[in-house]
Amino acid sequence: MLNKYKDRWVESGAIQTLMLIGAPVSRQILVEAALNNKNRTKDIQQAINYIDSKPESIADVNLIKAGEKIGNTLYAGRWSKNSKPRFNKNKDKALIDCEFILGRDRINYTATFHKIAGVWQLHGVRETWQALMAYEKSE
Repeated sequence: MLNKYKDRWVESGAIQTLMLIGAPVSRQILVEAALNNKNRTKDIQQAINYIDSKPESIADVNLIKAGEKIGNTLYAGRWSKNSKPRFNKNKDKALIDCEFILGRDRINYTATFHKIAGVWQLHGVRETWQALMAYEKSE
């Protein structure tokens, strides 16, 4: 977000993740980033406004419900479905793929959750693939 890598895609993902986590430290990082990256001021301010609106937390004791919250919160088109969670060896970290349809595009975001004190908390989310769906000609 500080434009260190000059990669708008990475910056966008970082802003979105901090916005969805919504913790006070996330907000502080966004405020600092706005001071140092004038190209992303609008996006960063929208993320801060979202955090300030006190949205429902994505964290949940039920991982499936936490995944559904991401699907409903992330706007990347029409949310289609989530994959079954994939766990690490200790079963305290999980990945969930969220699939969206946007026009003829199928877009996949992968959300990373960590289980902390019995609650699945969002750790990050990123777009992991995008595919163009076949066009069906209507008669």
